[in-house]
Parts: sequence; C-alpha cells; structure tokens
Amino acid sequence: PDGFYLKFSEFIAKDENRLSHICKQMEIEYSKTWAVIPWFVENAWFFELLKFEEYLMILIMIPIGLVAAFSIAIALMTSVIRKVREIGLLVAMGGSRQSVGAIFCFQGMIIGGLGAFLGCGLALVFIYFRDELMGIIVSNIAGEEGQEGVTQFYDFYSLQVFYPWESNQSLVTFISFAAFAVIVSTVAGLLPAWRASRMNPADALRSE
Repeated sequence: PDGFYLKFSEFIAKDENRLSHICKQMEIEYSKTWAVIPWFVENAWFFELLKFEEYLMILIMIPIGLVAAFSIAIALMTSVIRKVREIGLLVAMGGSRQSVGAIFCFQGMIIGGLGAFLGCGLALVFIYFRDELMGIIVSNIAGEEGQEGVTQFYDFYSLQVFYPWESNQSLVTFISFAAFAVIVSTVAGLLPAWRASRMNPADALRSE
C-alpha cells in the first residue's frame, strides 16, 4: 500500500509519551486519508522478542545464582569446620549462640554485597563497550558474510542502552539483581551459621 515514513528528531523520539501524543494528534487530523502506525506498533514483534530474551536470561541466571549460593555455603561450612576451636572459645567466653551464628550469616551477606558491587561495575563496563563487544561477537559467530544479515535483523547499533541513572527500568534491573545476589548469599550462610550455633563449647575446645 501507498504511504510514507515520518522520522522525528532524536529529542522527540526518546520521549515515548510525547511521541504517543503526536501520533494520536495525527490520527485525529488525518484519519480520513491516512492510517498512522507508530514504529513501536509496527514492530511490536521486535519488542516481544526482546522481552522474551530478557525472561530467558533471567531463567539462565537463576540456576547460576543457585550454584554460586551452594559454593558460598560450602566455603562457609569449611570455614566453620576449620574454626571449631575459635567458635568454642567465643561461646565459652560468654558469646551467645545467636551472635556466633550471625557472624557467618553476616559473612555471607558481605560476600553477596561484594559480588553485587563487582557485577554491577562489570555490567557498566559492558554497556560502555557494548558496540565494540557486539561487533566482535557477531563477526566471530556469523562471519563476514553473515554479519550484514545479522545486523539487519538485530540492528544493535541503533538501539540505545540506558545506564541506571538514565532509565528507571534499567535502575530496577540493577537493583533487582544486586538484591538477589545479597539475599541468596545471606541465605547460603544460614546453614553454616546454624551449624556454628549448635556446637558444644566443651567439645569444640577439645577438637584438634
């Protein structure tokens, strides 16, 4: 069908609310002669694909996070076994079982916080060098012949990725993953903390 494309300036295109308002005004004014179809409506399948990709990444990251939690739990449990005498000494000197257990739980939280900090920093580096990294990945996977076709299908150079301080959605994503890392690490420290709090101080002091 006959028609034409109307391209707005980058300043207007970035504001989704303003763009939707302009499209509604054009629909009212030109509804008898033209049908106004915004880009994000015409290419709704592309946004659905991106949303599916986001969900898929979350499903992939959850098992990875659980494996990391088991690793943290094993490391903390090893720490409890190695520090049996120290734990017994703390309890014998008047330390409560809850405070001794909280030490290892807090240690897991610190590990999670440090991991979240490093992970967010690494994510910011990837966002900054995104175009270069995507160019290397596409060229290595698709080769020179397939790179042009891949770029046409997934024109990543034209898609802007926002930093956390530029987009609320990006900020929520960063906070969610950071909170997930801290919570999982803290929960991973519960079993070692329980093991440490259940120790008999007399038996712990006699252990070699």
